[in-house]
Formats: sequence, C-alpha cells, structure tokens
Amino acid sequence: MGLSVREVVAVFELLGVDRSHGAIWNWTHKLSEEQSDPPTAAPSRVAVDEKQIEVDGEKKWLYAAIDTESKLLLEIDVFSRPQNARVVGAMFESAGCV
Repeated sequence: MGLSVREVVAVFELLGVDRSHGAIWNWTHKLSEEQSDPPTAAPSRVAVDEKQIEVDGEKKWLYAAIDTESKLLLEIDVFSRPQNARVVGAMFESAGCV
C-alpha cells in the first residue's frame, strides 16, 4: 500500500483502533525483521466490505478487499458517497485484486 506510519495510524483511527505512531513504527520494524519478503496473494476469491465512517464531520464510505484464503488486505479506498457493486468491483479489478 505504501502508507506512511502516520497514515496507518489515521486509518486505524478510522477503524476505531487506537495505536500510537511509536507502536506502529515498532510493529513494522519487528515484522520486517521476521519476514524477508512481504506476503503476496494470488486470490481466487476476494471479499469486499463497506463501512460508513465519519471524517472531519463528514460521512465517508470505506471499502476494503481481502484475499479470503490468505486474509491479506489487497486494497482499501474511501469515497465521499456510497458506490454500487459494479463501481467497487471495477475499482478493485483495475488494482489487480480480482
């Protein structure tokens, strides 16, 4: 995904998970020491979920796709309005998730 540590903290906050910048930094360095290469997925099935969230007092819709076998997060995006299934499917397909 290429998010900074502070961006990861912000995403976690949107999901209701309270973790400090330092905790995320420690976590990523611990994981990098344990794993030589990042995990990859060649999904045969993908699950997509939608959650309404609030950002700066505005309603937003968070969409996330995971590989159902490996449970790896494949893609995440936030929209200002809800999307229909066709639009979300096309978005994740263009990202190589489907």
